[in-house]
Amino acid sequence: MPHPLSTLGIAHTVISLVPLAAGLCAFAQSRAIQPGTTAGRIYLGGLLLSVLTAFGLSSTGGFNPGHALGILALLAVSGALLAPRLSFLGRARPYLATLGFSFSFFLLLVPGINETLTRLPAAHPLATGPDSPLVKTALLAWLGLFIAGYTLQALALRKQRTAADS
Repeated sequence: MPHPLSTLGIAHTVISLVPLAAGLCAFAQSRAIQPGTTAGRIYLGGLLLSVLTAFGLSSTGGFNPGHALGILALLAVSGALLAPRLSFLGRARPYLATLGFSFSFFLLLVPGINETLTRLPAAHPLATGPDSPLVKTALLAWLGLFIAGYTLQALALRKQRTAADS
């Protein structure tokens, strides 16, 4: 196996599956990650643990892009939790909150896509590293899904607002 996982790497991988599953459940149930729901709370806790355990991992021996993405995901979630409380944001509050949660989910999978494609199958991984055309294509597709998903969420929020205003 070209890149064996350490014990912490295995634990981090398992922990990282928790927010992935919870986020997918939240999107399936209500088309958004909502912190007041069970799936939303599990997502937030799992994301925090996933980011914290990532800090013990580094193939370069120090701070790496995966760590930066984890911090950015936590900042996105913090903004999403804060946005509904900031009255000066007006009607943008639900859109910004939804964007923050969805963006954190997007960021969660960026290193996950790279790691999966460069480690599996174990004997002959599909990609050689983050610069591999397969990894770049997969990340571009993931970005497209994120943009399309958030657009649908924003349209649903607009429809809800229009119905409430009527």
